[in-house]
Amino acid sequence: MKDTRKLLFEIIRAVVCGDTPPDVGGISQGELLALLNLAKAQDMAHIVGFFFEKRTLPDECSEIKRAFSKQYLASIYRYQYLTYEYKRICATLEKNKIKYIPLKGSVIRSYYPEAWMRTSCDIDVLVEEGELSLAREALVRELEYTGGETLEYHDVSLYSKSGVHLELHFNIRENTDPMDKILDTVWHSAYLHDGEYGYRQSNEFLLFHQIAHAAYHFTRGGCGIRPLLDIWLLRKRLSFDANTYEELLLGAGLGEFGKALFELCEVWYSKKEYTPLAEEMENFILGAGIYGSAENRVAVSRSDKTGKLAYILSRIFMPYKSMKARYRILERWPVLLPACHVHRWLSLLSPETRKKVRREIEYSASLDKQKGERVGKMLREIGLQEEGEE
Repeated sequence: MKDTRKLLFEIIRAVVCGDTPPDVGGISQGELLALLNLAKAQDMAHIVGFFFEKRTLPDECSEIKRAFSKQYLASIYRYQYLTYEYKRICATLEKNKIKYIPLKGSVIRSYYPEAWMRTSCDIDVLVEEGELSLAREALVRELEYTGGETLEYHDVSLYSKSGVHLELHFNIRENTDPMDKILDTVWHSAYLHDGEYGYRQSNEFLLFHQIAHAAYHFTRGGCGIRPLLDIWLLRKRLSFDANTYEELLLGAGLGEFGKALFELCEVWYSKKEYTPLAEEMENFILGAGIYGSAENRVAVSRSDKTGKLAYILSRIFMPYKSMKARYRILERWPVLLPACHVHRWLSLLSPETRKKVRREIEYSASLDKQKGERVGKMLREIGLQEEGEE
């Protein structure tokens, strides 16, 4: 597994960072299959596929090489139709005089050697909360988008006729204090970039937002390779004021996490030496997919609980803050909390959800005590868990 990880990072560095390409002429079928599985789990198979396009591999590897090629070609196609929809969305918001900020891949891909290298499964755009209804109505009326009736914690989901998913954000909170207080200031430093209504996050805030989003996913099971590649590229290629960036991190309580995450980026993408903390973070991240894993989520949750029963009770009766994020009506009517608990329990009756719950309980029951302790220790070292929360 370590050799597979090493090869994956060597290829990413060669394609994205301009490093010396590794020699893969003698790679075996088993080694290539292991690389495909890891790369797909981390949404990096398209980059590896691009790397193999002009390289000769043993005959026995031809089928797996074709699988890599499909990932590479699919990423180019996906980039093209997402870009087409993104331009239509921006033009519609501009026409209707609605301020907006593109988020995540729509902005970050410009820092990659080729824009298609930064994959996305959807489009994320931020509008001011007071203009959310106007934005949704414009997209439904003029572009025939559907959906958007259900208000999630920070966005509504809309879909184009071709199936493109748009997350129309009205805030970029992550349901985590004190991080959300800083994320709520996104418009304060935003600057006009396109037309009269297209804004961008300041460079400092753009980088900070990626750290904050990675922290959110990290405490919920892992964040994958791609967010760290985003962060590494932004740190290397973005012009930003270091003091302002550090103030944002410290204000959000992410000073230690930001430092640890970038040190891991340097190990992966600049070939710096591993530290024990970097090794632990790598095992946590690469032991899951791009959005983490249920097993990791259980380990994180159990790392600050006294035992299995406390963990199970916390999952049955979710904390009020988490319930409020799921049921926005609780912000105005907290007395409805019991009814919301009942509604959530009823939602667990679907076969798919029952399967997930059963799997989570099994993970909790079989969780290795040492793994829980290691995860807790790591979270405290990177500032994502308070001392004494074991």
